[in-house]
Formats: sequence, C-alpha cells, structure tokens
Amino acid sequence: MKTILLSSLLLFSSMTGCQKKLTKFQKFMEDAEKIAVFEIDQFASPVNEQDTNKEYLSDYEIFKPVDLSKPAIEELKTILGDSLSYTQDNVKACPFIGKYGIAITHKSAYIHVILSSENCPKCQIISSDQALKGDFDVVNLDLYKVLEAEIKK
Repeated sequence: MKTILLSSLLLFSSMTGCQKKLTKFQKFMEDAEKIAVFEIDQFASPVNEQDTNKEYLSDYEIFKPVDLSKPAIEELKTILGDSLSYTQDNVKACPFIGKYGIAITHKSAYIHVILSSENCPKCQIISSDQALKGDFDVVNLDLYKVLEAEIKK
C-alpha cells in the first residue's frame, strides 16, 4: 500500500513539474520578440569541425532562411506553445535527421527548436533556460504544414 501511495505521489509531482515547464514555455512563446526559421543540415556538426565562414543554429549548419508571413508566425507561436503539440515520451525509434531550425528570442533569452524530417517527426529543444531543454516526439504535424506552406511561397 505504501508503494502505491509513493508511486502516485511521485507521478503527481513529476506531472506538476512537467506542467510548470510547459507553462514557462507557453509564456516564452507569447512574449517572443522574434521567430526565425531556417532549412538546416541533417546532422549537427561538432564544434571543433564547424567552418567559421558558415552560420549554425545549435550546431546545425544553416542552409537558408525561410521567410515567414505574420499569420505563419502567429500560427507557429500557437502550435509551439501548445503542450499537446509534442510529447516527451520519445517512443519513436527512428533516427533524428534535421530539417528545420526555429530560433525564438525574447530579450537576451533564446529557444532553438530543431525539427527532424517529417518522416519521423521529432524535435530537440535547446534553450538558454536549462529547464526548457529536451528531446520530444512531435504530435501536431501542423507545425510541418505551416513551414512547408511558407517555403512554397
């Protein structure tokens, strides 16, 4: 009986911590001053192998920026700020192959979202706030649809 009660308390406390993390992420998205999207290399480059003449987003070489319309920026803010858009269960066993990088800034803080290819929708979140970092499975594929629509323009 003590084991069940302890397990329930641990589960509740971890869910509460996760909710705080998501609330903090949502607040960051609402306050975001700038969102930039890039097409990126498939794999991160080790820091000691990076070319100083090239630009990188969290160790992924940037190939080209994606111009975003104001409606697309707002839609991205909504999707990225929604806790139902991704899960930290990491159930997908496919390899992480980078496709898009999203840089979100607010004052001196940043969040980088590295999206894998749509064939295996995953993302890595790198942040100036250690509490917002992590690897996630992308659940809401509208994120990819918004980006693809902007690229086709």
